[in-house]
Amino acid sequence: MGVTLNGKHTDEWGLTVESLEISPPKPKINKIKVPFGIDLDLSEMDGMVHYENRTIKMVLGARKSRQAWRAYLSAFLSAYHGRTVTISLDDDLGYYYYGRAQILKDVDIIARIGKFTMVVDAEPFKYDSTRSFPERTMASGATVTLPAGGIGTVPIFQVSRASADFGFSYNGKIYKLTAGRNRFPDLIVSSNAAALKFTGTGSLSIDYRRRYL
Repeated sequence: MGVTLNGKHTDEWGLTVESLEISPPKPKINKIKVPFGIDLDLSEMDGMVHYENRTIKMVLGARKSRQAWRAYLSAFLSAYHGRTVTISLDDDLGYYYYGRAQILKDVDIIARIGKFTMVVDAEPFKYDSTRSFPERTMASGATVTLPAGGIGTVPIFQVSRASADFGFSYNGKIYKLTAGRNRFPDLIVSSNAAALKFTGTGSLSIDYRRRYL
């Protein structure tokens, strides 16, 4: 099994994945102590469970001469150390993790086999790679359906052009769209698809990333 880091597979680096650990994200628990009573658990006060980041740890290895390792590791550090990365796994195609990577220490070399460890402080969810709706022009009566799936997600509407009455309806509520970035915290798509019916005219793209634990 290999992984793809920012679009480049470990095979292209000449690396093997010696081990891979992906920790489950820790839920954010919010409890209020009540003297002489039952504690109040407000962890799902907004209807959703929130999570801390998760850790992804990879031990990567390759066979090279001791002289070649120094330049090789320098190139790898320049590509990833301290940078944000997307991580796609060969055995979980169609999804990716996102976080900030670090190389923990210098390479350990035994008999020309070198190994080093990459750790990524990743967002708690893995994301569906087919998440976005490209920019399109919408006219009154047009519809867009955001597919169901995963943990509740709030889509982001990026509007480049909008008439005064541009917007959409969903579940009996009207959402007005204006030029720029539009986000509606109460519009959460999870286990049910969301069919949006537009009014007015405008052009927009929708960043909708289905996410999973």
